[in-house]
Amino acid sequence: MSSPSFGVTLQTGTTNVSAVTVGGLAEVAGVQVGDRLLSVQGNLVATGADVSTSLAGLTVGDSVAIQVARAGQVVSLQSVVPAPPAPVASLGVRLKPGTLQILGPDEGGLAAAAGVLPNDVILAINDQVVASAGDVRRVVDAMSEGEVALVQVNRGGVVTALQATVLPSMMFVRQAQVTSASASSTPAPGWYPSPTGDGSQAYWSGTQWQTVGGAQGPGVSAGPGAYQYPQTSGLAVASLICAFLVPFILPIILGVAAKNDIRRSHGMKTGEGMATAGIVLGWIFTIFILLWFVAVFIALGNSR
Repeated sequence: MSSPSFGVTLQTGTTNVSAVTVGGLAEVAGVQVGDRLLSVQGNLVATGADVSTSLAGLTVGDSVAIQVARAGQVVSLQSVVPAPPAPVASLGVRLKPGTLQILGPDEGGLAAAAGVLPNDVILAINDQVVASAGDVRRVVDAMSEGEVALVQVNRGGVVTALQATVLPSMMFVRQAQVTSASASSTPAPGWYPSPTGDGSQAYWSGTQWQTVGGAQGPGVSAGPGAYQYPQTSGLAVASLICAFLVPFILPIILGVAAKNDIRRSHGMKTGEGMATAGIVLGWIFTIFILLWFVAVFIALGNSR
């Protein structure tokens, strides 16, 4: 069973959206250029092939759950599988830009079958007056296979009526319009709702989801529970302990080092409050000890 089209163009080897098909499944859901696809139907996706696999077996009208990373946030979207676009008729002509003068009919096309010639000027189709290429497309799009098309042209100053039957070979599916951008944005590293939709948190490194033990796979981790959660900084713990056991400059040094370590971890380490407590206690005990030494020194001086 074939998969419905998702309606996006992805950057090679990624799930970064570089273009969205107008009226397609993704656009109806609200997918935007610059989004990074995270999951489709609850399945984590790392490539375009993953997206197609997640859509396999779906039919017209089925609901589709989508999660994307957008501006540093994980956004949940919903859509339905749309009906495939219906084929439309093609007049099969090349027009002089800005006019309805025919440069040449396409071989085997509707216009050629009707007997349209180069330099003819289209006046009306199916008794509807046309004034632009857009008018021609609108009228021809409404035709169906087997219908007799009536075409009026100005041929050398003479209004000439022509006709032809719309054959299956004259029908085609028009290529959908797309919206695109030159580059896609990537959310900043940090903790986001898990793309599996299980209510947990997962860490986004800036290029992929972080897996257990810091190892990184080719895209996202295998499933729920496989993520590495924040760990308390060992330096922060050491700072607080040293504030009581070694009450001098050491807990201050360890506390400052812990804060720098936590800041560089992009959310993978916690314990900033513990480090702050170690620094504060370290200063308190350091000042207390210095004052004690000063008091002892003064007392010794007075006893002489």
